[in-house]
Amino acid sequence: MSAEPLPPAEDLEISVSDARARLAELVDEAEAGKVIYLSRHGRRAAALVPADLPEQVASDQARAFARRFADRHGPLLDRLAE
Repeated sequence: MSAEPLPPAEDLEISVSDARARLAELVDEAEAGKVIYLSRHGRRAAALVPADLPEQVASDQARAFARRFADRHGPLLDRLAE
């Protein structure tokens, strides 16, 4: 059985059953930077993402938290540092 090519899109959505037959192709897409959503019974169940994305998100969240903390508590931290 020949699978049809994936549609050109930024993010993809494919059923888990179809993904089984295309796993190598989907991994290639994720390595290229795309997010592939795997759906079961018409609802998103999981996502295949580029390997560095979770670390990137965690790092971005940590930086955002540090900025909010510094904005909120900067004057107090400055006084404590004196």
